[in-house]
Amino acid sequence: METGMNFLGEWEANEKEIIKNLSVIRSEIKPEAIHDIRVAIKKLRAYCELLNELDKSAKIGLPQTKSLFDILGKHREWGIVLKQLQKAPGNLVESCSLFVTHIHQAEEQISHLIRNAAEEYDITEPAVVNKKLAAFMNTLGLHKAAMASKHIIMRHVAKLKTHSIHFKKEPHYTRKSLKVIFYWINLFPPESLYAKKQVKRLEVFLDKLGKWHDMEISRLKIKNYRKDYLAKSLDEYQSLKKLEDDTKAMGDKIFNRLKPATIINELNANRL
Repeated sequence: METGMNFLGEWEANEKEIIKNLSVIRSEIKPEAIHDIRVAIKKLRAYCELLNELDKSAKIGLPQTKSLFDILGKHREWGIVLKQLQKAPGNLVESCSLFVTHIHQAEEQISHLIRNAAEEYDITEPAVVNKKLAAFMNTLGLHKAAMASKHIIMRHVAKLKTHSIHFKKEPHYTRKSLKVIFYWINLFPPESLYAKKQVKRLEVFLDKLGKWHDMEISRLKIKNYRKDYLAKSLDEYQSLKKLEDDTKAMGDKIFNRLKPATIINELNANRL
């Protein structure tokens, strides 16, 4: 069984993904490019966390990359809300024209910030960390780094078991922590730490949790706009209130079916 990990390879692959999609964004703000660059950044930030765990003196971060991630996230959030309107029965895009205009204005303002951030972004920031990672891995050795990383993963999974009892009150902590662990696990070859079916169940759980999170974003943005900008007498107010309630009901249905303790207990008990 392989015990190695593709730390450097995964870092370089995601670094290239950022550069590629940054080039797209500088020309045109495309949702697909925003999604792909954010996923790549999330992985690099997770890898930074692992590197900092491996080398307590490292204290490595990606501050400018994190800022770019946050700005792109604001644009993505409004895209999620617009899709929610489009998917609603009767397509509320036409009947909620005031809100749609508000969404487009917000997207345009954020697009301007994205263009500025993309132009100012220093693409050498991830490359500098890549060099530090390469030097560290060369000093420690791949086998030792892999074994130490496995112990770190196990420790974080065990820690998360305690927090899972508070999942209903603190779902975001579990979501973010499990996502980081998922990225760490995938630094290893398949079947190195867990069976493929276990990793797949974790991925499906994270997808469902992500879907719930997106619904929460939509619900809150709909609610805030409705209460801050619309008179109760307007038909659009009532349409958005119904959409808000429907979104909450769908989100609650997903959320109430989530059983993080089952996933976490399985990761704790069934490591290969």
